[in-house]
Amino acid sequence: MALHTELPVYRDTYKLVLEIFVSTKNFPKEYKYSLGRDMERDVLVLMRCIYRALLKRNFSFQ
Repeated sequence: MALHTELPVYRDTYKLVLEIFVSTKNFPKEYKYSLGRDMERDVLVLMRCIYRALLKRNFSFQ
């Protein structure tokens, strides 16, 4: 059973998460709490979906 952290798509998404969190810190105040938080939330949802898909796949093989 492969770990989710070993998947290339998960590693790329994790890099994207880090980049988004760094870049949203530099957003103007009017966008930081609307657009910035939406971007952060959406990319974290993407990571959870990848993790859940791997779990579902691994449990279906057992």
